[in-house]
Amino acid sequence: MELSEVKRLMKNLSWNMPQEVQLSAIRELTTIDDEYTPLLIQDTEKHCWENAVKVLNKIGYPRNRLAIPCLIELMQDMNWPGVPTAIEILKSIDKSVIVPHIEASLIKAAEDDDRMWIGGIQRLIDILQISESDFHDKEVYKLLKLSDW
Repeated sequence: MELSEVKRLMKNLSWNMPQEVQLSAIRELTTIDDEYTPLLIQDTEKHCWENAVKVLNKIGYPRNRLAIPCLIELMQDMNWPGVPTAIEILKSIDKSVIVPHIEASLIKAAEDDDRMWIGGIQRLIDILQISESDFHDKEVYKLLKLSDW
C-alpha cells in the first residue's frame, strides 16, 4: 500500500467518521507495510488514536514493533484514547524487547521535565511487572522518582 493511501485511510480512523468508515479503515490498514506502523500514532491526532491502536493490535508483534515507542508515548496521559489497548499490546511483547524502549522514553520524559509521562511509564512498568533488575541501565530506572504521581 502506498504512503498516500495509508495517510488517506488514517484520516478515516477518526471517531468523528461514520462507524462503517472507521471499521473499513481499520481493516484496510492492517495490511500496511511494517515501516508505516509508527505513523498510525505519530501522524494522527487524539480522535484517531483509539482506532490506530486497534490497528496495531490487529497487526500484532513483530509487525508492530516499530510502533512500540509510539505506544509508550501514549502513556504521557493515561486518560488518552487507546491507552488501555496500548498497554495490552505491550503486555503481549517480551520484556526484553520493551525495556530498551521504556528506558529511551524515560530519558526523553526526564529531558522534557514531563513528570506526568514519567508517572505513566511508572504505571506501565507496574502493569508489565518490570522491575529494576530488568533495566539495562539502573540509573535510568532512578528517573522514575521524578514522577508527579
